[in-house]
Amino acid sequence: MKQAVLFVSIVLIIFFYGLGQALCQTPSQLVIGLMSSVRSLKLDPGIENSLLVKLKGANGALSSLNVNHYKEASINKLNAFKNEVEALAGKFLTEDQAKGLLGQADLVIKRINGTAIDVIGISGGIVEISDTSSPIYGASVLIPSGALSSEELITIVEELSPEPLPTNLTSAGPVVQFGPEGLTFSQPVTISVPYYEISGIPEEKLKIYTFNKTSNRFEEVPVTRRDPEKNLLYAEVYHFSPFQPAAPSGDPDAPYFVWTILVNVTRPSGGKMTHRNALVIHPQCGEGSDVYCVPDRISSLKVTGPGELTYDFIKGDYWFDAFNKYVLRDFLGRDVPFKWYYAQEYRAEDLPSGEYTFEVTDIYGKKSSITRTLSVDPIPCVDSATIQICRILDESNTNCLEWSQANGFEGLPTDKPLKIKWDPVFYGEKIAYYDVRIYNSYDSGLPIYRSSLTADTEITISASIVGRILLPNAVYQLNVFAWDDYTRNNSHNRSHSSLVRFATGSVSLSNFPIFSLARVVTNHYPDNYYELLYTAQVRRGVGGPIMGPNEVSISATGPDGSAVQLTNYTSGTFWQAIPKPASYQTGGYIFKAVDNEGRETYLRDYFNKARLLPLPILISPNNGEVVYTLTPTFSWSPVDGAKTYHLLVEKLEGNQWQTVFFKSWLNETEFTLPGGILENGKTYRWRIRAYDSYADSLVDNRSNSVYWYFSTPQ
Repeated sequence: MKQAVLFVSIVLIIFFYGLGQALCQTPSQLVIGLMSSVRSLKLDPGIENSLLVKLKGANGALSSLNVNHYKEASINKLNAFKNEVEALAGKFLTEDQAKGLLGQADLVIKRINGTAIDVIGISGGIVEISDTSSPIYGASVLIPSGALSSEELITIVEELSPEPLPTNLTSAGPVVQFGPEGLTFSQPVTISVPYYEISGIPEEKLKIYTFNKTSNRFEEVPVTRRDPEKNLLYAEVYHFSPFQPAAPSGDPDAPYFVWTILVNVTRPSGGKMTHRNALVIHPQCGEGSDVYCVPDRISSLKVTGPGELTYDFIKGDYWFDAFNKYVLRDFLGRDVPFKWYYAQEYRAEDLPSGEYTFEVTDIYGKKSSITRTLSVDPIPCVDSATIQICRILDESNTNCLEWSQANGFEGLPTDKPLKIKWDPVFYGEKIAYYDVRIYNSYDSGLPIYRSSLTADTEITISASIVGRILLPNAVYQLNVFAWDDYTRNNSHNRSHSSLVRFATGSVSLSNFPIFSLARVVTNHYPDNYYELLYTAQVRRGVGGPIMGPNEVSISATGPDGSAVQLTNYTSGTFWQAIPKPASYQTGGYIFKAVDNEGRETYLRDYFNKARLLPLPILISPNNGEVVYTLTPTFSWSPVDGAKTYHLLVEKLEGNQWQTVFFKSWLNETEFTLPGGILENGKTYRWRIRAYDSYADSLVDNRSNSVYWYFSTPQ
């Protein structure tokens, strides 16, 4: 009965909200969601397979380059699916289950019928919406001869905005999705999108915007022509994505929100966590550089929620910026830095439902705000024990590996497609959406791969992408996220499974050398000394003992093919420094570990930005000073390009320096030492190290101050 309620609710939700969320998805994505619904019913395998065959046929037709096949064949397959569902109703399906499936199928058919399609080849052509009753009537694309190198199935369909517009823009028309999304052209193509008039805003102020998923923000597309009689805006573009007319709004000199995120997170351990994220832009920074100057222009950023709940993004403690280091972006030339402000809080209970207002204030007192409604409904975690990784050896041979709590998955290829499967989560009356993330062997904070969201309970990673992100004989981790919305930034609730490990090639997770650290950074020291530093740590098997120089040898190969042997070993870590290199090679560095029995593993670290950070200049306590307090305040000058600092204090005992205090990830340029550290009548020294990132695994460059000495009186 619970499943029956689920499917009836799906239909009601879809139609009560005017197709709401479903319009965010292509017909193919909707078919995949329908396939997921069929699987969740746990029907007799023969019945399930018969239904899925028809849906797979419909999905195949939607990928066809035959226009008639696209519509007629896909709708015929969907009608065949509907006929079978009707025949099963009251026998193998309850009436409510059948009603839910039929409602989803009707929605897909409606979506297909609302799509303008045509096959365009090298000679070019035009595709347009000619149905005068369509909200996007007049939308079109003119593709000139030579813009395409092969035939493509071109589509135009109304789409909900993939992300909410930033607070400095007002919608001036529907979102038009030109497809296939991401298709690029060798010369510009001309698109047209319809707009509606906005009271008080001249038509010449209307512009076209598109959401760049790489930089995570809306970008203006220059308007080349306006047709006020037909209410159409024209532009020349080199790629397909959703395009939307909009008009500037609000104070043009005030900071504004590009996006905000407020999401309740359920973790597999049962704990709760709240993410509050916001991307803020200040207009004074200018296009192209605005992601860098925001901290200098913003005075405060806070969120106010129900019951006078207020949360401040405290500058220094919770303001966080990072480089997005997804491997796919590196390989595809899309390694785009972006600034985000991030706060997370671990909670024992869910965040209250209700309205939350984000407010930003700049140093001139100008403000901007946006209100989000949070509906807390915790989503269950995907059970990691249900995750399967399948090797697709050929079209007819898919081999799914069984997961072992002790050993994970082993023997995965890096030259074949991989399929990752999991059991669905049952989320009351709602549909869950999923994405899969893959990480290297020791860092679960930064994924090297993240899939698109899907309503299905499996994804396939193509052989070409597998070859880009995975190395032979290497160890990785993955988990599956579940979301309550098809667009991540609109989600209210999410969860994630526990991590599962897998190995490629011949690696055994129980006894092979496995990296628990591998990194390349620049180190800048006083007296004009600098180096490129390689560090690595290796364990015997997952979670096993640290291996030393008598058990394993470590080397690293740079992007230019040059190899370095890590011959030094200190406190469990191998390292090698290259003094004053003539140049720095940015890109992927491949570390290799070989044990005494010839077993070898690899790990790739990305060195993205090479620069010598200036040295921190110490201010107080002064060099040689006698400090008449046991809780002195250490201060130093800010370092250009540094995001955080580490403070080290050492005490002289005999002729040895011993660490008495170490504080990492300081975001201000002063720190007061707590009591109980210093003693009277002792000699001390202190040093500051600067880092170019808040996240340890993202650090590419660091610099070190001189040591300054001080003493305490008897």
